[in-house]
Amino acid sequence: MVKSLYILSDSTGVGQYVTLHKTWAVLLSKHLEGRYIVQNASRNGETSRQALERLVPDVLRYEPDLVYVQYGSNDANIWETDRGLPRVLAEEFEQNITSIVKRCWQFGAKVILGSNHTGAYNHIFGIAHSVDYLVEHNCKGDYLMSDGVHLNERGHLLYFKSIVKAIP
Repeated sequence: MVKSLYILSDSTGVGQYVTLHKTWAVLLSKHLEGRYIVQNASRNGETSRQALERLVPDVLRYEPDLVYVQYGSNDANIWETDRGLPRVLAEEFEQNITSIVKRCWQFGAKVILGSNHTGAYNHIFGIAHSVDYLVEHNCKGDYLMSDGVHLNERGHLLYFKSIVKAIP
C-alpha cells in the first residue's frame, strides 16, 4: 500500500529561486515513488504560527502517514515594524512546534522534524526527543544562494540526502 508524506515548511521546502525539478522536495518525491505520495504544503515566508493555523485544513484532513516539519528561520526574523522583537518569540516557537507534532500524532501521522540550516531557534530542538525522527541540516557557504539564506541546487541535494535517511 502506498503511504502519504506531507512537507510543511517555508521557502526551504518550496525551493525559492531553484528550478522546481531540482528542489529537495521533488527529488524526494521521485525517490519515494511507489512507496509514498509526496505532497508539498510549504509556503514562502511562513512562520510556525501560520503553519499551526493551517495544519488541519491543509495537511491533516488528508490523514497523512508522515509529516516533515521545518520552521525557525522566518520565526526568528526581526522586522523593523516589530520594534526589535522576532516575528515569533522563542517560547512561542517551541509551543507551536510541540502543538504541530501533537496534532499530527492525534491524526495518526508520524513526524520528521528538521532543523533549519540558518540555525535560528535550533536550540529549541531539545523537544526533538519527543518526535519520531529528527533530521539535522548543516548547510553553509557553497550550499546557499548569495543571500546566505536560501538553498542553491547543491543545498537541495544535501537536504534530500539527509531527509531520505529518515524515511521509514
